[in-house]
Amino acid sequence: MVSLKLTLTELAQYSGKPGIGAAATYAAFLDAVAAKSFDGMWKCASERLRADLKKMRRYPDFPVLFGLWCETYPRMQKLLSVRHDDMTALVDVQGDVAGERVHVCATLIRIDGTWQVDKEYFGDQKKTCLSLARNMSPSSAILLAHKMFTTV
Repeated sequence: MVSLKLTLTELAQYSGKPGIGAAATYAAFLDAVAAKSFDGMWKCASERLRADLKKMRRYPDFPVLFGLWCETYPRMQKLLSVRHDDMTALVDVQGDVAGERVHVCATLIRIDGTWQVDKEYFGDQKKTCLSLARNMSPSSAILLAHKMFTTV
């Protein structure tokens, strides 16, 4: 199962903080992947991610490929952290692909008060963070630097 279920303890840790909306949106996105719901993913996606999804949907074999993609998506196991400012959030989770631990960092943006999944990075945590830094706003880069130097 792909779904990232936020435990009560994890929700309590972030309750009352704006970042909980980002974590909840990412969890909803992962639930949509698990359900193979294109529409569910679309609702959680930023304009950039929607453009990518539109391109994928043009392929004649899209339904089959989309199903396979959803089935082989990393299983998310644990919420590691949520870092955010007013417009950008980084949601870090630990996942599993074929029995191997994988780090996932999702960037979300807030548009008109609503969090949207913008991009995901998979792999080794430090490499993932460095890849992420190349494509982010200055405020997001500051969040990332804070995360890299304060995470044990």
